[in-house]
Amino acid sequence: MSDAHRLRAEAFTGRLQPWARIPGCFGDSQIVASSVDLDGRLIALIADAVAHATVDRPYRARALVVGPSGVTADVELEPLDAEYPMIDALGDGFVVADARNRRQTAPRRHNVRVVGPDGSTVTSFNAGDAIEHLLVDRSGNIWTGYSDEGELLIAGSSPRPLPGLGRWKPDGNLAWLPAYDGVGWMDCYALNVGAKLTWGCPYTEFPLVTVDRKGVRSVRGTSVRGARGLLVAGPLVAFLGEYDDYRHDRRRTVPSRQVTVSIGWNDDGDGRVSVERKLPLTMPDGSAPPGQPRQIVCRDDRAFVRFDDPREWFLLEL
Repeated sequence: MSDAHRLRAEAFTGRLQPWARIPGCFGDSQIVASSVDLDGRLIALIADAVAHATVDRPYRARALVVGPSGVTADVELEPLDAEYPMIDALGDGFVVADARNRRQTAPRRHNVRVVGPDGSTVTSFNAGDAIEHLLVDRSGNIWTGYSDEGELLIAGSSPRPLPGLGRWKPDGNLAWLPAYDGVGWMDCYALNVGAKLTWGCPYTEFPLVTVDRKGVRSVRGTSVRGARGLLVAGPLVAFLGEYDDYRHDRRRTVPSRQVTVSIGWNDDGDGRVSVERKLPLTMPDGSAPPGQPRQIVCRDDRAFVRFDDPREWFLLEL
């Protein structure tokens, strides 16, 4: 490892920095989904006040892009029917998904929509059920990470379990699954879609898996279990969160505010990530977080973190 990476690891404090905030000027509308793209822009879906779990008819929605200078795009979309919406930027437009596509409600429906810069639908496709991550890479590929309930329903066939992660072309064609490279990927806990590479930590063994445009490049074991975020800078790796931070403990009377950051190296030569030290995640003022993160979006060496306030995002940089 280089001296620069060593100094970078030593300087890492685990302290969040303010990143972006969605302006509070949208009347009765509410933020129903948000994410951060590779350029660090905040992408948000604003909709009329609706309860996602009870939506039984299309509703009006707008996609926002928030940069350092404020809102740079505000696009009205064609009516949506997503109960559990997700969003990211795709080129000059957007990709919007419904995380759930359950058999008992609407089997085989198209739950991912590619939207142009004018808000019109370019194409749509079925990306399966139980989507936990929706991230777009620099080439316009759409990455979907799944929980262990993930499955894909194809007309004329039985439900097919989805192995935790998928990459789709912008036209909706399936481009890659981990099974193509023999990697067991039951649940995508942590996912990082960077400019050139993608990394993940799949359940149950939580290895660090590196994926390039051809497929799996490497699989390295780790000692960290249950990380929800993953930052990578060359050989330097940081895992955000672990099982002990958030899993149920009867001895706890209030939810845990502890978020552990584990920092280590992925080039130790024995096929494993070597964790060097652990430290607590802290807010910009040095205090403990208000609770467990509600959402973590990882892009190369940066993790964007949101807590209970849907308008405010923080940055953790490795």
